[in-house]
Amino acid sequence: MKLRISQIELKNFKAFSHIVIKPGADFNVIIGENSVGKSTIFEAIQLWDKCYKTYILASRKGFYKSSKSTSRYVNYQDIDFLRITKDEDLFHNPKDSSLGKCAEITISLPNDSHDAITWSLGFKITCPTSIENAFYRVQPIDDQNFSNFAEVFCASGGYLDEAIFIYQTRPVSGVHQF
Repeated sequence: MKLRISQIELKNFKAFSHIVIKPGADFNVIIGENSVGKSTIFEAIQLWDKCYKTYILASRKGFYKSSKSTSRYVNYQDIDFLRITKDEDLFHNPKDSSLGKCAEITISLPNDSHDAITWSLGFKITCPTSIENAFYRVQPIDDQNFSNFAEVFCASGGYLDEAIFIYQTRPVSGVHQF
C-alpha cells in the first residue's frame, strides 16, 4: 500500500497558531525568510512520527486504546530534533488560556486503492503543569481513525511500524554545528 501525506495540520505548534499545508504528491519546495517556520514543518512531522510510534502495540498490528484519562508519553530528551530550550517552546502561545500548553499535529494519508478514504491521524500533545522539561503527554485526537487505518493497513499484510517512513533531515546550519 502506497501512502503519501496529503495534508499536514498544525495547531498551536511553535511558529504557527494554525496552519494547513497540502503538499504535492511527488516534490515540494519550502522557501521563506528566516524564522518563519520552514524547519518547524519538518519538526512537526518528526514529532508526529515519534507520537505515532509510541501508540503502536508490541504486536505491531494495532494501537493502544486511549481515553481522556490515559496517555502515552514522549520523553523530553528523546525529541532532540526539536529546536527548543524548554518544554513550553513547543507551543505557539503557551500563555493563552484557551490553548495553553497543548498542540495538535494531524497528518492525513489517502488510501491509494480507495479514493474516497483518507485517514486523518492526529495527536494532541500537552506538557504537564507539575514538572518541567521531563515529558509530553500524547493522545490521539480520534481513536477511530487510527483503528480504521490499522485494520486496512494490517489486512494487506503490513505492520504499523512499517506504514510510515520519515527520513530525518536537518537544516544545513544544524548539520554544520555537529
